[in-house]
Amino acid sequence: MNSAVFDVRPATPDSLSFIVEQESRPDFRGLLSDWTIERHREALNDPTKRYRVATDETGALAGFCILGNLSGKNPTVIRLAAAMEGKGVGSLLLQDAIDYVFSTLATSALYLAVFPDNVRAIALYEKFGFCEAVQLRRAVTINGVEKPLMVMSLEKPTGPWRLAL
Repeated sequence: MNSAVFDVRPATPDSLSFIVEQESRPDFRGLLSDWTIERHREALNDPTKRYRVATDETGALAGFCILGNLSGKNPTVIRLAAAMEGKGVGSLLLQDAIDYVFSTLATSALYLAVFPDNVRAIALYEKFGFCEAVQLRRAVTINGVEKPLMVMSLEKPTGPWRLAL
């Protein structure tokens, strides 16, 4: 069992190089499209988006989550990535996003899109109660390859929605 303690906080402009570095990791190739640091800088300042990072007990960055469409009725997880697998960072970031959407925004659902072959991510989302809403064929092109997307949704539960992490 991992004894590392992680915390989630707002991302800052200094976090963007970490985010871009994570997106360009070889193991994320084909799962995340690369955004430039300039695109992230614009998005970080966009009031309809929310950037959060996870840090370990030393303050080192361990993952990030970007929410979008926050002024609309369909808030969406745009990006979620952990620098380390199996340490609970993804779960912590996803729980933070769910808490924000259902408590602060008081919306009734949270959406995300995931590639159907990203089984690890799908397992995480299903653990939190996300269900497949629709599959879109040839939804995006990454590195010249057309890929389908699965849209998943989480409806706000009527009772407590926090998982025991």
